[in-house]
Amino acid sequence: MTTWRLFGIIYMTSLTVLFKVQIERMGVEASMWGLVVTSLLITGMSVFFVKFIDYVAAAALIWLIMWQTDLTAVGVDHAPLSYVFLISSTLLGGSLNATFLSLVMQTMAASDRYQKLSETDTLTNAPNRRALVASLDNALTSDDKSSLWFAMLDLDNFKSINDNHGHDVGDNVLICFATLIKNTTGLVNFGRLGGRRVWRDVIRSKRSRRHSGNGSFIDARPKRPNSENALFIQCRYCEFGSGKKRQ
Repeated sequence: MTTWRLFGIIYMTSLTVLFKVQIERMGVEASMWGLVVTSLLITGMSVFFVKFIDYVAAAALIWLIMWQTDLTAVGVDHAPLSYVFLISSTLLGGSLNATFLSLVMQTMAASDRYQKLSETDTLTNAPNRRALVASLDNALTSDDKSSLWFAMLDLDNFKSINDNHGHDVGDNVLICFATLIKNTTGLVNFGRLGGRRVWRDVIRSKRSRRHSGNGSFIDARPKRPNSENALFIQCRYCEFGSGKKRQ
């Protein structure tokens, strides 16, 4: 981004210098053409910069380079009008630049918002299946797969919670479950695959550390073994590149 910003200012400065060299060869008509070219440069470059401060800096440089003190070709009576012409063109270019940047920022913000909505589960606010598949694809194309583990967690007897207590309670269980996993240490990515299934990606360099990653999640669960509403979780996991699966 910084390189592009510097390139824009350098490019417009170089272009202005070349125009001035050519205009100075026109003799008495140099002042008149200087006004026209300066106005065109200031207005035309308005959509060339991604920062308003860059446009202001480039406009100031163009003014300094193209400024003509001899306005005899324009005429003394028309000199105020020429100044108004230059100032208005500068303000017009600034307005165009600000409007263009505002539209670009709004478009980028909307794009990011729509992408987030398309990759987020509406109930748990966790990444959905689409985001998880993309995460898995990135992991599979990664150069280092030796320390990456994939785990799928499944809530047992979840249907009985919906049947006995209603879907609102079941939804709260899923929300709490997703929050619990999100706070697990050693977590790379997670999300709701669908229904009661949740997907986790855990990076561990050793198998014992991978077990500790799952252990931190298990230790975080409420200890209520005697409750009739206690949740039991099945966990299936595999190591990328090894083809090994465990339960």
